[in-house]
Amino acid sequence: EGGAQPKEYLAKYSADRVRNVSSVWLAATMGCCECHDHKFDPFPTSDFYRMAAFFADLQETAVGVQQPTSMPTAEQQAELAKLEAAMKPLRETLDRQTPELDAGLAKWEASLTEQKTPWETLRLVQANSKNGTVLTVLDDGAIVAEGGNPASDVYTLTVEIEQPAVTALRLDVLPDDSLPAKGPGRAGNGNFVLNEFAATIDGKPVEWSSITATHSQDNWPVEASADGKPKTAWAILPQTGKENHAVYESKEDLGRGDGKATLVVTMTQNYGGQHTLGKFRVSATRSPRPVRAGGGLPPEIAEVIAVPPDERSDEQKEKLAVYYRTFAPELASVREELAALEEKKKKLEATFPTLLISVSVPPREIRILPRGNWLDDSGPVVQPAAPEVLGRIETEKQRATRLDLAEWLVQPDHPLTSRVFVNRVWALMFGRGLVTTLDDFGAQGDWPSHPELLDWLAVEFAESGWDVKELVKLIAMSHTYRQSSAASPELRERDPANRFLARQGRFRLPAEVVRDNALAASDLLVRKIGGPSVKPYQPKGYWKHLNFPTREWQNDEGEALYRRGLYTFWCRTFLHPSMLAFDAPTREECTVSRNQSNTPQQALVLLNDPIYVEASRVLAARVLREGGDAPESRLAFAFREALQREPRPEEAEVLLPLYERHLAHYQSESADVKKLLDVGEYSTPADLPAAELAAWTSVARVILNLHEMIMRY
Repeated sequence: EGGAQPKEYLAKYSADRVRNVSSVWLAATMGCCECHDHKFDPFPTSDFYRMAAFFADLQETAVGVQQPTSMPTAEQQAELAKLEAAMKPLRETLDRQTPELDAGLAKWEASLTEQKTPWETLRLVQANSKNGTVLTVLDDGAIVAEGGNPASDVYTLTVEIEQPAVTALRLDVLPDDSLPAKGPGRAGNGNFVLNEFAATIDGKPVEWSSITATHSQDNWPVEASADGKPKTAWAILPQTGKENHAVYESKEDLGRGDGKATLVVTMTQNYGGQHTLGKFRVSATRSPRPVRAGGGLPPEIAEVIAVPPDERSDEQKEKLAVYYRTFAPELASVREELAALEEKKKKLEATFPTLLISVSVPPREIRILPRGNWLDDSGPVVQPAAPEVLGRIETEKQRATRLDLAEWLVQPDHPLTSRVFVNRVWALMFGRGLVTTLDDFGAQGDWPSHPELLDWLAVEFAESGWDVKELVKLIAMSHTYRQSSAASPELRERDPANRFLARQGRFRLPAEVVRDNALAASDLLVRKIGGPSVKPYQPKGYWKHLNFPTREWQNDEGEALYRRGLYTFWCRTFLHPSMLAFDAPTREECTVSRNQSNTPQQALVLLNDPIYVEASRVLAARVLREGGDAPESRLAFAFREALQREPRPEEAEVLLPLYERHLAHYQSESADVKKLLDVGEYSTPADLPAAELAAWTSVARVILNLHEMIMRY
């Protein structure tokens, strides 16, 4: 509304929610109705937008990250209150004018001879580029980058200054016709990315008290060019082809009165893509602090200074006093103490658990969009309502809310919700639902194999008060569930899909549980519940194509490597590759039923993903410690731990010779032993024979790769 949120994006969010509600709770394919009436089911287009209207009052960011709400623990709240109590008197001191401050203000004002800050261009002793750029100094002191155009670079400028009391440095970024888009950067769009602007005076690092600029690109502020973080930076889009500057005010005066001082300025530009400076100038000033970009004093303060002191209003005097206290030398220690406490508070707040909480605002207007065109708002306005064919939501002529929608979904006479949920639980326990199309109970969906059973379970579930545990117990204690999954060839031929439930189902474990099962067999699995996302091993460079911003995967350490797959950090379409191989979805939309494939890539993951190699090694160590002395007993132990059964004779005939063959190899090839046993962070026992451990690791890799290991039997 009012241009703050692009309506087409917000319309998309509402549309996504309609698809989720319809597929998860109603098992109805209402996504079709976004553009036209459903071709097979009794859902007109108006039903889709009436459902979307339920979500029109959500406050959300159209493009970008939804801001979570902090949820500190009681201990964190107590620590926060302690910091706030310590900061309160400091803030009061900074907000209070005293006679000493009045005197300092008068002295500072008397030192202002002119509003314009005088700048002196620094004359270079030396200018170097790390990656071969030629830095040429022009007659006016400007520096032009010529020659090779590397993807990234570091410029180092060496200057000798004679005058003491330099209070600030200024970096001018200058346009030039020789640069792409007239610069001032060397990238194709004329931009640059300055990750770090640092200086030393006679080898001592310079600390900045203030950093300002005439312009900063959104999310690329000038302060980021001196925060010590290599991935943050200053950039200036869309103001390429124009002159801008940044001012770095020092905490202490630079230079000395007894001779020349050596000033070294380092400009790090590691963003890549040739986003380096093409033309720039560095200058210095001795003007009294504060020194700010854009000419020194803020315009509103300059206006006050222009008024004679005896003619200023009380409001103008207060404005000038407030401004002076932001840099007054008399309050320097107070500001530093407050800044230290605010930094502690910032670090504390960064540890707060966060939660995405929906916030309701006045609802947007929802119209039926002809053919789903977000740019065409000529359709009629609609109000929140349930699909007409499924009944009405009674609200006594008031606008229906999401609470009304939720209560309608679980009404005892609702024709779908209970059946859809029961069918989903059945699918989780048997591998397929009584209705195989979990997300479609419509005309194009599959007919239930046991309609009376589905109806009975749905009624039982609703009448139990929607007790999910009771439902699971009811199914689990049935004779049907307690059957073996083993079946005769004749039965498999008569009912290959087990539609008539003459046996228990067999199906592949979900992607997250495949990994958990291997960790559990090796005793590596950390069973702790809850906590932040974790980052297990991931191939190097897997994220190299992700930009805006560029990012790098950093493996966790310790127990975080062995948490359940449920806690693995999820990057939307770049989900963890091991899970992707086992059909985990991208989470761009709700997935009611995952695909289940059987590919050679999955076998390669189980053999070569570091977590499975490491799990095999840890299981092999247990085999050597707990499995007895004979290879036969050790193999039996490995099978019991991984598969809960004894090995069959034909399996032993394959795996025991495999063990002997690998043992002979590793006894003669110590380098190969080291390569295998060094995989993973978990420590390798020093008291076990390395060659034997490596050989049993090879056997364990085969066992963890078995079809039976990743299947629910």
